[in-house]
Amino acid sequence: MDEVEALYQWLATEPSQEADRILAAALEHAEPPYSDRMVATLLQRRSALAWTGLIANYDRLDAPTRQTLGSEPEWVRAGVSASIRGGTHRMRQNGLTALLDYPNLSLSYLAADALRDTDPPTRALAGRVLRRDADRVCTERESEEERADTPPRPVVAERAALVAALREALRTYKFHEQAEVIEACLWFARDLGPTLWGVVSARRSPVARVVAQNLAAWDGPRLAGFLMLALSRPDWRAAARALLSRWSTRAHLLALLRNSDLLGDARVRQQLMLMRRPTWLGAVDRGLADLPAGMRARMPQWISCLGFTDDERVRWLKRWVTAPWPDLHFAAVRALASIGTPQAVAILGAVAARPGPMQYFAQCVVAGRRLRRSSKSRVFPEQLTALGPDQHHTPWLR
Repeated sequence: MDEVEALYQWLATEPSQEADRILAAALEHAEPPYSDRMVATLLQRRSALAWTGLIANYDRLDAPTRQTLGSEPEWVRAGVSASIRGGTHRMRQNGLTALLDYPNLSLSYLAADALRDTDPPTRALAGRVLRRDADRVCTERESEEERADTPPRPVVAERAALVAALREALRTYKFHEQAEVIEACLWFARDLGPTLWGVVSARRSPVARVVAQNLAAWDGPRLAGFLMLALSRPDWRAAARALLSRWSTRAHLLALLRNSDLLGDARVRQQLMLMRRPTWLGAVDRGLADLPAGMRARMPQWISCLGFTDDERVRWLKRWVTAPWPDLHFAAVRALASIGTPQAVAILGAVAARPGPMQYFAQCVVAGRRLRRSSKSRVFPEQLTALGPDQHHTPWLR
Protein backbone atom coordinates (compact mmCIF):
# COMPACT_ATOMS: atom_id res chain seq x y z
CA MET A 1 0.00 0.00 0.00
CA ASP A 2 1.47 3.38 -0.99
CA GLU A 3 1.59 6.33 1.38
CA VAL A 4 -1.27 8.23 -0.35
CA GLU A 5 -3.61 5.26 -0.10
CA ALA A 6 -2.67 4.79 3.55
CA LEU A 7 -3.40 8.45 4.24
CA TYR A 8 -6.87 8.27 2.69
CA GLN A 9 -7.70 5.09 4.57
CA TRP A 10 -6.65 6.78 7.80
CA LEU A 11 -8.73 9.86 7.03
CA ALA A 12 -11.74 7.67 6.20
CA THR A 13 -11.59 5.79 9.52
CA GLU A 14 -10.19 8.39 11.91
CA PRO A 15 -12.99 9.02 14.46
CA SER A 16 -12.01 12.56 15.41
CA GLN A 17 -13.49 15.59 13.67
CA GLU A 18 -10.03 16.75 12.67
CA ALA A 19 -10.14 14.38 9.72
CA ASP A 20 -13.28 16.14 8.40
CA ARG A 21 -11.61 19.52 8.78
CA ILE A 22 -8.43 18.36 7.03
CA LEU A 23 -10.36 16.95 4.07
CA ALA A 24 -12.58 20.04 3.76
CA ALA A 25 -9.62 22.42 3.86
CA ALA A 26 -7.71 20.35 1.32
CA LEU A 27 -10.69 19.99 -1.03
CA GLU A 28 -10.79 23.72 -1.73
CA HIS A 29 -7.41 23.54 -3.46
CA ALA A 30 -7.19 19.93 -4.68
CA GLU A 31 -7.27 18.86 -8.32
CA PRO A 32 -8.58 15.58 -9.79
CA PRO A 33 -8.14 12.77 -9.07
CA TYR A 34 -7.37 13.82 -5.49
CA SER A 35 -10.41 16.11 -5.21
CA ASP A 36 -12.66 13.24 -6.27
CA ARG A 37 -11.12 10.99 -3.64
CA MET A 38 -11.59 13.66 -0.94
CA VAL A 39 -15.25 14.05 -1.84
CA ALA A 40 -15.76 10.30 -1.73
CA THR A 41 -14.02 10.09 1.64
CA LEU A 42 -16.17 12.87 3.13
CA LEU A 43 -19.31 11.13 1.87
CA GLN A 44 -18.09 7.89 3.41
CA ARG A 45 -17.52 9.55 6.79
CA ARG A 46 -21.20 10.61 6.90
CA SER A 47 -21.23 13.28 9.59
CA ALA A 48 -22.53 16.82 9.95
CA LEU A 49 -18.98 18.15 9.78
CA ALA A 50 -18.28 16.18 6.61
CA TRP A 51 -21.44 17.62 5.01
CA THR A 52 -20.32 21.08 6.09
CA GLY A 53 -17.04 20.56 4.26
CA LEU A 54 -18.85 19.39 1.15
CA ILE A 55 -21.29 22.30 1.11
CA ALA A 56 -18.46 24.77 1.71
CA ASN A 57 -17.06 23.36 -1.56
CA TYR A 58 -20.42 23.00 -3.31
CA ASP A 59 -19.09 24.49 -6.52
CA ARG A 60 -16.72 21.51 -6.83
CA LEU A 61 -19.40 18.84 -6.54
CA ASP A 62 -21.03 17.06 -9.47
CA ALA A 63 -24.80 16.57 -9.72
CA PRO A 64 -24.91 13.00 -8.28
CA THR A 65 -22.89 14.09 -5.25
CA ARG A 66 -25.16 17.08 -4.65
CA GLN A 67 -28.14 14.74 -4.81
CA THR A 68 -26.55 12.38 -2.30
CA LEU A 69 -26.19 15.24 0.17
CA GLY A 70 -29.98 15.56 0.29
CA SER A 71 -30.27 12.15 1.98
CA GLU A 72 -29.36 13.84 5.28
CA PRO A 73 -31.51 17.00 5.62
CA GLU A 74 -30.25 17.88 9.09
CA TRP A 75 -26.64 17.67 7.99
CA VAL A 76 -27.47 19.81 4.95
CA ARG A 77 -29.01 22.37 7.28
CA ALA A 78 -25.90 22.40 9.47
CA GLY A 79 -23.61 22.65 6.45
CA VAL A 80 -25.58 25.46 4.83
CA SER A 81 -25.70 27.41 8.07
CA ALA A 82 -21.97 27.08 8.70
CA SER A 83 -21.08 27.95 5.10
CA ILE A 84 -23.24 31.08 4.89
CA ARG A 85 -21.68 32.21 8.14
CA GLY A 86 -18.24 31.29 6.77
CA GLY A 87 -15.25 33.55 6.46
CA THR A 88 -14.99 33.85 2.68
CA HIS A 89 -17.30 35.03 -0.09
CA ARG A 90 -16.87 31.67 -1.81
CA MET A 91 -18.11 29.76 1.23
CA ARG A 92 -21.11 32.03 1.59
CA GLN A 93 -21.98 31.72 -2.08
CA ASN A 94 -21.69 27.96 -1.89
CA GLY A 95 -23.98 27.85 1.14
CA LEU A 96 -26.56 30.01 -0.62
CA THR A 97 -26.35 27.89 -3.78
CA ALA A 98 -26.98 24.77 -1.69
CA LEU A 99 -29.94 26.55 -0.10
CA LEU A 100 -31.37 27.07 -3.58
CA ASP A 101 -31.10 23.33 -4.22
CA TYR A 102 -32.35 22.32 -0.75
CA PRO A 103 -34.93 24.94 0.33
CA ASN A 104 -35.36 25.42 4.06
CA LEU A 105 -37.60 28.28 5.13
CA SER A 106 -36.28 28.18 8.67
CA LEU A 107 -32.93 29.33 7.21
CA SER A 108 -34.41 32.30 5.32
CA TYR A 109 -32.89 34.60 7.92
CA LEU A 110 -29.41 33.58 6.71
CA ALA A 111 -30.25 34.82 3.22
CA ALA A 112 -31.52 38.08 4.72
CA ASP A 113 -28.24 38.43 6.60
CA ALA A 114 -26.28 37.72 3.41
CA LEU A 115 -28.02 40.66 1.72
CA ARG A 116 -25.68 42.85 3.77
CA ASP A 117 -22.57 41.13 2.39
CA THR A 118 -19.95 43.44 0.92
CA ASP A 119 -19.72 41.21 -2.17
CA PRO A 120 -22.32 42.08 -4.88
CA PRO A 121 -22.61 38.52 -6.30
CA THR A 122 -23.27 37.21 -2.79
CA ARG A 123 -26.02 39.79 -2.27
CA ALA A 124 -27.57 38.88 -5.64
CA LEU A 125 -27.54 35.18 -4.71
CA ALA A 126 -29.15 35.94 -1.35
CA GLY A 127 -31.88 37.86 -3.17
CA ARG A 128 -32.53 34.86 -5.40
CA VAL A 129 -32.88 32.60 -2.36
CA LEU A 130 -35.44 34.86 -0.68
CA ARG A 131 -37.53 35.31 -3.80
CA ARG A 132 -37.42 31.57 -4.51
CA ASP A 133 -38.55 30.85 -0.92
CA ALA A 134 -41.43 33.30 -1.31
CA ASP A 135 -42.38 31.72 -4.64
CA ARG A 136 -42.34 28.26 -3.07
CA VAL A 137 -44.68 29.25 -0.24
CA CYS A 138 -47.11 30.92 -2.65
CA THR A 139 -47.05 28.03 -5.12
CA GLU A 140 -47.71 25.40 -2.46
CA ARG A 141 -50.61 27.39 -1.02
CA GLU A 142 -52.17 27.97 -4.42
CA SER A 143 -51.96 24.32 -5.42
CA GLU A 144 -53.44 23.18 -2.11
CA GLU A 145 -56.39 25.56 -2.47
CA GLU A 146 -57.13 24.10 -5.90
CA ARG A 147 -57.54 20.64 -4.36
CA ALA A 148 -60.99 20.77 -2.81
CA ASP A 149 -60.53 17.48 -0.97
CA THR A 150 -57.33 18.54 0.79
CA PRO A 151 -57.33 21.42 3.29
CA PRO A 152 -54.30 23.72 3.03
CA ARG A 153 -51.33 22.52 5.06
CA PRO A 154 -50.66 24.81 8.03
CA VAL A 155 -47.30 26.53 7.53
CA VAL A 156 -47.46 29.08 10.32
CA ALA A 157 -43.88 28.69 11.58
CA GLU A 158 -42.37 28.46 8.08
CA ARG A 159 -44.32 31.47 6.85
CA ALA A 160 -43.36 33.46 9.93
CA ALA A 161 -39.67 32.72 9.32
CA LEU A 162 -39.94 33.86 5.71
CA VAL A 163 -41.87 37.02 6.62
CA ALA A 164 -39.26 37.92 9.23
CA ALA A 165 -36.55 37.56 6.58
CA LEU A 166 -38.50 39.69 4.11
CA ARG A 167 -39.03 42.32 6.78
CA GLU A 168 -35.27 42.49 7.32
CA ALA A 169 -34.73 42.68 3.56
CA LEU A 170 -37.08 45.66 3.40
CA ARG A 171 -35.14 47.38 6.16
CA THR A 172 -31.81 46.96 4.38
CA TYR A 173 -32.94 47.57 0.79
CA LYS A 174 -30.92 50.75 0.46
CA PHE A 175 -27.79 48.65 0.91
CA HIS A 176 -28.52 45.55 -1.18
CA GLU A 177 -30.86 46.99 -3.90
CA GLN A 178 -32.25 43.59 -4.90
CA ALA A 179 -35.51 44.54 -6.60
CA GLU A 180 -36.70 40.92 -6.87
CA VAL A 181 -36.87 40.78 -3.08
CA ILE A 182 -39.22 43.77 -3.05
CA GLU A 183 -41.47 41.97 -5.53
CA ALA A 184 -41.64 39.05 -3.09
CA CYS A 185 -42.44 41.49 -0.28
CA LEU A 186 -45.50 42.69 -2.22
CA TRP A 187 -46.75 39.08 -2.35
CA PHE A 188 -46.69 39.12 1.45
CA ALA A 189 -48.08 42.63 1.90
CA ARG A 190 -50.70 41.44 4.37
CA ASP A 191 -48.10 39.73 6.55
CA LEU A 192 -45.67 42.64 6.44
CA GLY A 193 -48.39 45.19 7.20
CA PRO A 194 -47.12 48.55 8.53
CA THR A 195 -43.50 47.58 7.84
CA LEU A 196 -44.20 47.52 4.11
CA TRP A 197 -46.52 50.50 3.97
CA GLY A 198 -44.15 52.58 6.05
CA VAL A 199 -41.41 52.33 3.42
CA VAL A 200 -43.68 52.25 0.38
CA SER A 201 -45.46 55.43 1.43
CA ALA A 202 -42.45 57.41 2.65
CA ARG A 203 -41.31 60.35 0.58
CA ARG A 204 -38.10 59.77 -1.36
CA SER A 205 -38.14 56.13 -0.30
CA PRO A 206 -36.01 53.95 -2.62
CA VAL A 207 -38.47 51.10 -2.02
CA ALA A 208 -41.41 53.25 -3.12
CA ARG A 209 -39.46 54.23 -6.21
CA VAL A 210 -38.65 50.66 -7.21
CA VAL A 211 -42.27 49.59 -6.66
CA ALA A 212 -43.59 52.45 -8.79
CA GLN A 213 -41.12 51.65 -11.56
CA ASN A 214 -41.79 47.89 -11.60
CA LEU A 215 -45.41 47.45 -10.51
CA ALA A 216 -46.76 47.02 -14.03
CA ALA A 217 -44.03 44.50 -14.90
CA TRP A 218 -44.70 42.58 -11.67
CA ASP A 219 -48.44 42.49 -12.31
CA GLY A 220 -49.90 39.09 -11.50
CA PRO A 221 -52.34 37.26 -9.20
CA ARG A 222 -49.94 37.27 -6.25
CA LEU A 223 -50.29 41.04 -6.05
CA ALA A 224 -53.97 40.70 -5.10
CA GLY A 225 -53.48 41.38 -1.40
CA PHE A 226 -51.17 44.33 -2.04
CA LEU A 227 -53.47 45.87 -4.63
CA MET A 228 -56.57 45.52 -2.47
CA LEU A 229 -54.78 47.10 0.47
CA ALA A 230 -53.48 49.80 -1.86
CA LEU A 231 -57.06 50.77 -2.70
CA SER A 232 -57.35 52.16 0.83
CA ARG A 233 -54.28 54.39 0.40
CA PRO A 234 -54.64 57.66 -1.55
CA ASP A 235 -51.09 57.57 -2.95
CA TRP A 236 -51.48 54.06 -4.41
CA ARG A 237 -55.17 53.56 -5.15
CA ALA A 238 -55.11 54.86 -8.74
CA ALA A 239 -52.29 52.50 -9.73
CA ALA A 240 -53.97 49.61 -7.94
CA ARG A 241 -57.34 50.20 -9.58
CA ALA A 242 -55.69 50.50 -13.01
CA LEU A 243 -54.04 47.08 -12.64
CA LEU A 244 -57.14 45.40 -11.21
CA SER A 245 -59.25 46.72 -14.06
CA ARG A 246 -57.02 44.81 -16.51
CA TRP A 247 -57.23 41.48 -14.71
CA SER A 248 -59.10 38.87 -16.71
CA THR A 249 -58.12 35.30 -15.85
CA ARG A 250 -59.30 32.57 -13.52
CA ALA A 251 -56.04 32.91 -11.56
CA HIS A 252 -56.81 36.61 -11.06
CA LEU A 253 -60.29 35.80 -9.79
CA LEU A 254 -59.04 33.13 -7.37
CA ALA A 255 -56.42 35.53 -6.01
CA LEU A 256 -59.06 38.15 -5.28
CA LEU A 257 -61.39 35.63 -3.68
CA ARG A 258 -58.49 34.53 -1.49
CA ASN A 259 -58.44 38.07 -0.06
CA SER A 260 -62.20 38.50 0.36
CA ASP A 261 -61.89 39.41 4.03
CA LEU A 262 -60.43 42.76 2.95
CA LEU A 263 -63.89 43.67 1.68
CA GLY A 264 -64.65 44.50 5.29
CA ASP A 265 -62.69 47.75 4.83
CA ALA A 266 -65.07 50.52 3.73
CA ARG A 267 -62.26 52.30 1.88
CA VAL A 268 -61.62 49.21 -0.22
CA ARG A 269 -65.31 48.81 -1.00
CA GLN A 270 -65.57 52.46 -2.00
CA GLN A 271 -62.88 52.00 -4.64
CA LEU A 272 -64.28 48.69 -5.88
CA MET A 273 -67.62 50.40 -6.47
CA LEU A 274 -65.85 52.33 -9.23
CA MET A 275 -65.12 49.07 -11.05
CA ARG A 276 -68.00 48.13 -13.34
CA ARG A 277 -68.31 44.70 -14.91
CA PRO A 278 -64.67 43.60 -14.39
CA THR A 279 -63.46 41.10 -16.97
CA TRP A 280 -62.22 38.59 -14.39
CA LEU A 281 -65.79 37.84 -13.31
CA GLY A 282 -66.29 36.08 -16.62
CA ALA A 283 -63.27 33.82 -16.14
CA VAL A 284 -65.37 31.04 -14.57
CA ASP A 285 -68.72 29.43 -15.25
CA ARG A 286 -71.53 31.57 -13.84
CA GLY A 287 -72.82 28.59 -11.93
CA LEU A 288 -69.39 28.51 -10.19
CA ALA A 289 -69.03 24.76 -10.62
CA ASP A 290 -65.42 25.21 -11.72
CA LEU A 291 -64.39 27.15 -8.60
CA PRO A 292 -62.70 25.40 -5.66
CA ALA A 293 -65.28 24.54 -2.99
CA GLY A 294 -63.81 26.96 -0.47
CA MET A 295 -64.06 29.89 -2.89
CA ARG A 296 -67.63 29.71 -4.18
CA ALA A 297 -69.38 31.27 -1.18
CA ARG A 298 -67.23 34.40 -1.46
CA MET A 299 -68.61 35.43 -4.84
CA PRO A 300 -71.89 36.99 -3.64
CA GLN A 301 -69.97 39.36 -1.37
CA TRP A 302 -67.94 40.55 -4.35
CA ILE A 303 -71.08 41.09 -6.41
CA SER A 304 -72.38 43.27 -3.58
CA CYS A 305 -69.21 45.38 -3.52
CA LEU A 306 -68.51 45.96 -7.22
CA GLY A 307 -70.02 48.79 -9.25
CA PHE A 308 -73.16 47.02 -10.41
CA THR A 309 -76.69 48.38 -10.37
CA ASP A 310 -79.10 46.63 -8.02
CA ASP A 311 -80.80 44.97 -10.99
CA GLU A 312 -77.46 43.62 -12.21
CA ARG A 313 -76.67 42.31 -8.75
CA VAL A 314 -79.99 40.50 -8.58
CA ARG A 315 -79.33 38.87 -11.95
CA TRP A 316 -76.04 37.52 -10.68
CA LEU A 317 -77.30 36.42 -7.27
CA LYS A 318 -80.48 34.66 -8.35
CA ARG A 319 -78.39 32.02 -10.12
CA TRP A 320 -76.90 30.98 -6.81
CA VAL A 321 -80.03 30.93 -4.66
CA THR A 322 -80.75 27.43 -5.92
CA ALA A 323 -77.12 26.32 -5.85
CA PRO A 324 -76.46 22.78 -4.60
CA TRP A 325 -73.77 24.06 -2.23
CA PRO A 326 -75.17 25.29 1.12
CA ASP A 327 -72.47 27.93 1.71
CA LEU A 328 -73.10 29.55 -1.68
CA HIS A 329 -76.85 29.36 -1.13
CA PHE A 330 -76.50 31.12 2.25
CA ALA A 331 -74.24 33.81 0.81
CA ALA A 332 -76.54 34.54 -2.14
CA VAL A 333 -79.65 34.80 0.03
CA ARG A 334 -77.95 37.12 2.50
CA ALA A 335 -76.66 39.32 -0.32
CA LEU A 336 -80.16 39.56 -1.80
CA ALA A 337 -81.52 40.54 1.60
CA SER A 338 -79.18 43.54 1.65
CA ILE A 339 -80.52 44.86 -1.68
CA GLY A 340 -84.23 45.25 -0.92
CA THR A 341 -85.52 45.92 -4.44
CA PRO A 342 -88.84 44.35 -5.47
CA GLN A 343 -86.99 41.84 -7.65
CA ALA A 344 -84.75 40.81 -4.74
CA VAL A 345 -87.70 40.53 -2.35
CA ALA A 346 -89.58 38.38 -4.86
CA ILE A 347 -86.68 35.93 -5.00
CA LEU A 348 -86.50 35.90 -1.21
CA GLY A 349 -90.22 35.17 -1.15
CA ALA A 350 -89.60 32.06 -3.23
CA VAL A 351 -86.89 30.97 -0.79
CA ALA A 352 -89.26 31.60 2.11
CA ALA A 353 -91.93 29.43 0.50
CA ARG A 354 -89.89 26.26 0.16
CA PRO A 355 -88.25 24.08 2.82
CA GLY A 356 -84.55 24.70 3.19
CA PRO A 357 -81.83 25.93 5.54
CA MET A 358 -82.49 29.59 4.71
CA GLN A 359 -86.31 29.39 4.71
CA TYR A 360 -86.74 30.93 8.16
CA PHE A 361 -84.20 33.66 7.44
CA ALA A 362 -85.96 34.58 4.18
CA GLN A 363 -89.33 34.56 5.93
CA CYS A 364 -88.01 37.03 8.53
CA VAL A 365 -86.61 39.36 5.87
CA VAL A 366 -89.78 39.31 3.76
CA ALA A 367 -92.01 39.77 6.82
CA GLY A 368 -89.85 42.65 8.06
CA ARG A 369 -90.11 44.47 4.76
CA ARG A 370 -93.89 44.01 4.70
CA LEU A 371 -94.18 45.39 8.21
CA ARG A 372 -92.09 48.38 7.31
CA ARG A 373 -94.19 49.15 4.26
CA SER A 374 -97.52 48.70 6.02
CA SER A 375 -96.95 50.18 9.45
CA LYS A 376 -93.65 52.06 9.18
CA SER A 377 -92.31 49.70 11.81
CA ARG A 378 -88.77 50.28 13.02
CA VAL A 379 -87.66 46.88 11.76
CA PHE A 380 -84.58 47.45 9.66
CA PRO A 381 -83.25 45.06 7.01
CA GLU A 382 -79.71 45.49 8.25
CA GLN A 383 -80.79 44.14 11.62
CA LEU A 384 -82.40 41.13 10.01
CA THR A 385 -79.43 40.39 7.77
CA ALA A 386 -77.32 40.04 10.89
CA LEU A 387 -79.20 36.79 11.59
CA GLY A 388 -77.30 33.60 10.84
CA PRO A 389 -78.54 30.38 9.27
CA ASP A 390 -79.51 28.96 12.65
CA GLN A 391 -81.21 25.99 11.08
CA HIS A 392 -77.99 24.59 9.59
CA HIS A 393 -74.58 23.53 10.84
CA THR A 394 -72.57 25.37 8.19
CA PRO A 395 -71.51 28.81 9.52
CA TRP A 396 -71.74 32.00 7.52
CA LEU A 397 -68.49 32.82 5.80
CA ARG A 398 -66.52 35.31 7.78
